[in-house]
Amino acid sequence: MSKVVKAKYTAEAVQGFTHRTALEEAARCLLCHDAPCSKGCPAGTDPAKFIRSIRFRNVKGAAETIRENNVLGGTCARVCPYDNLCEEACSRCGIDKPIEIGKLQRYAIEQEKLFKMKTLQAPAEKKAAKIACVGAGPASLACAAELAKAGYKVTIFEREAKAGGVLTYGITPSRLPQAVVDHDIAQVKGLGVKFVFNKEAKAEDLQPFDAVFVGAGLWKPSLDAHGFKGANLKGVYSAIDFLKEARTKKKDFDPGNRVVVVGGGDVAIDCAVTAKLLGADDVRILYRRSIEEAPANINEFHYALSLGAEDC
Repeated sequence: MSKVVKAKYTAEAVQGFTHRTALEEAARCLLCHDAPCSKGCPAGTDPAKFIRSIRFRNVKGAAETIRENNVLGGTCARVCPYDNLCEEACSRCGIDKPIEIGKLQRYAIEQEKLFKMKTLQAPAEKKAAKIACVGAGPASLACAAELAKAGYKVTIFEREAKAGGVLTYGITPSRLPQAVVDHDIAQVKGLGVKFVFNKEAKAEDLQPFDAVFVGAGLWKPSLDAHGFKGANLKGVYSAIDFLKEARTKKKDFDPGNRVVVVGGGDVAIDCAVTAKLLGADDVRILYRRSIEEAPANINEFHYALSLGAEDC
C-alpha cells in the first residue's frame, strides 16, 4: 500500500475559514433579536452571540462564549450535525443559504489555540469535596469541567493511554484531527482536573471520593447480541473495533484490499473513509435505502464517494 495514501489518513479533509472569509461569513448574519440558531443548539453554545463577536472582530469573546457552555467546542465544530440543528434554524435559510455556523465556531477555537487565549478559569477557592469521574470520554470531560468551574477537585480515571474516548479512538482523523481533541482536553486540564491513565478504576480507588460520575461509554460491540451469523469470523469487525484499531495502529493498520461496510450512518461512512485512506482499493457501502435517505451527513457521504468508495 502506498505511503502517500496512508499519510492522508491523518490529514483533515475540509479546510476552515481564514480571517477574511470568517469575517465575510459573520457579516452575513442578520443579527436576529430572537436568535433561532441559538434556540436550535442543544449544547447551549449560543451561536448568535459568538457570531456577533466575530463580526465585530472580538474573537476572544467568541471563544469565551463557546467555551462557557461547551468545553468541547473545537470537537463539536467538526462533528456536530449543525446542518440539522442551528444552521437549519438560521433565518437566512429563507433568503439564500444559512450561515456556516460550524465553520465559524471552528474558526474561533482555532484562533484561541493560535494565540494561546485563556478562555476558562477555575475559582481560586476550592471546595472540600472531591469528585471522581470514571472514563475520559465526552461525558466525563464535560462533567469534570463543570465541576472544576464550580470549585470542586476532580480526578478522571481512564483505562486507555489517552483521554477523549470515542473522540480519540472512534472517529476518523480526517474528520476530527487528534490535535483538535487534545486542545479541548487541555482546556479541561487547565481547570485543574487531574487525569489518571492506564487505570481501570475499582471500588477501592473510588473510596476516597465524595461522589463518583460514571461515563464509561458503550465500547462493547453488539454484533453477537443481534445474532449476526459469521460475526466472529476473521476479517469481520464491529465499527468501533475497526476505527479504534485504525486510530491506534495508524500506518501499521491494514484494512484489507476489498472492504464492505454495512450501514449508512456517520460511523459507517467513517469506516469507509478510513479503509480508503489506509489503502483499500475496493470499498463498498451497503445500505438498505438510498443515499438521500441515509442518516449520515451528506457531505461526509460525498467525501467517501470522492475517495472512490462505492454506494451499493
